Amino acid sequence: MLRETLLTLKFLFAPVGDSKSQRVLQVEVTNHDLDPSFLMPFYFSSLEHKTPGDVKDLYRTFPYWGMRLHELRAEAENPTPLTSIGKMVERKQSPRMAHWRCWH
Repeated sequence: MLRETLLTLKFLFAPVGDSKSQRVLQVEVTNHDLDPSFLMPFYFSSLEHKTPGDVKDLYRTFPYWGMRLHELRAEAENPTPLTSIGKMVERKQSPRMAHWRCWH
């Protein structure tokens, strides 16, 4: 399970050398007075990892974290609206509303 958890971290987070992520992390460490060791690189080089191609591969690669990763990916691809306007727009895009729009 530890190996799978480390692979999950590698799957979710950008590579160590990603400058944009490093800048965001630097700001958070400074603003919240966090331990500066968060800025040090943490390598997963000893772990084999390939990005899962489909949902079946995701569950095979991550038997413990697969369901949570799948839910996270689904939310990232189609986020739940947070505002009342966003919720109204999403309701009006439903297949049921498509029929209604055809008649008006």
